[in-house]
Amino acid sequence: MTAVADLKLAVDDLGGPEIFRSFQGEGPMAGRVRTFIRLSGCNLHCRWCDTPYTWNWQGTDYRHTDGVKFSPAKEMTRLDLPEALERIIAFNAPGVVITGGEPLMQPQQVLALARAIKGTRADLSVEIETNGTFAPHPDLIESADLFMVSPKLKHSGNDPEVLSLGIENFRDIENAQFKFVAKRQTDIIRVSQATRGIDSRRVWIMPEGRNARALNNSLRKITRATLRRGFNLTDRQHIRLFGDSRGT
Repeated sequence: MTAVADLKLAVDDLGGPEIFRSFQGEGPMAGRVRTFIRLSGCNLHCRWCDTPYTWNWQGTDYRHTDGVKFSPAKEMTRLDLPEALERIIAFNAPGVVITGGEPLMQPQQVLALARAIKGTRADLSVEIETNGTFAPHPDLIESADLFMVSPKLKHSGNDPEVLSLGIENFRDIENAQFKFVAKRQTDIIRVSQATRGIDSRRVWIMPEGRNARALNNSLRKITRATLRRGFNLTDRQHIRLFGDSRGT
């Protein structure tokens, strides 16, 4: 068997790997207890991202509303698969969320991790959060219970093409659902156009915001438009419970 490279992980407030147990705060699994493993590195650079420490490196010209740059030497750590698996299983949650950053930048490692989780505890749900710009390997589709795909709208600051790419890579994957960060009513109109032909029950609209006030402001602008189009609406429960902090 070919050896798999170590996982690149984000770090928590204590400098250790960001693997933690919490409630899923978004989407169809909101409120459910999960173990999260946050991988480091992202190919997109959303200006409102709540995990800029996974990609906004010193020496880059990426723009983020915080205006803070991070050192990969301080913000990234590595774990081999057995140690990562041991830490995940120790939290004893009924499901695991592989998140980022962008997990599918590490495709071999993520596939190996998903298989290892299922091989150790077949009853655990394996859920992968992704921006959708990397098409998943067929073996990963079989190993994952859910792909929560978050294609990016124009207000993210990314190339407009990433929206259609994120949708098309996962449109025909049955265990994929879509989550769009929205700030205003026109965002919902754009989502409606972009997801034409996709069952509205697979589409989730989430307010942009990294604190309760910002979330409430976005919700006021998007709720009625979301309802009119038959999309699901999700809050960001973890932000309301714990604030915008690591390991939550």
